Amino acid sequence: MMPTRRIGARMRASKRIVVCEVSVERQRHVLHRCATGEESFTAEFSGPDARFAALEPRTDALVRLSALGAVGAPEPLWRSTIERAFDAGACDEDIVATLISVASIIGHARVASAAPAIARGIGYEIDDALQS
Repeated sequence: MMPTRRIGARMRASKRIVVCEVSVERQRHVLHRCATGEESFTAEFSGPDARFAALEPRTDALVRLSALGAVGAPEPLWRSTIERAFDAGACDEDIVATLISVASIIGHARVASAAPAIARGIGYEIDDALQS
């Protein structure tokens, strides 16, 4: 059994303490592989079902949406990730709030580029609305 470290993080808004059990060796191993650019790392940890972090599926999908916005992903990736978020219990408001939360980091151009794909992904006919 690998040694674990209890890591506590205070969440100021809710005043809860979140404690995660993590394998220190596992974290070091993954960070080492990231830092050295080991190619097999990408295949092992980046597929649609890969989840290194112990995030619950809804949060995992929302984090992935943030990343899609940051890299200017094409619409098919948005649609599949939005579907995954819905399957994990997210709602339209969660999807839009995720985009708003990262807007100041990813910039106006990325938000404007992502908005139509997100709108179509949640079932809003943005094309019709833009023509009005």
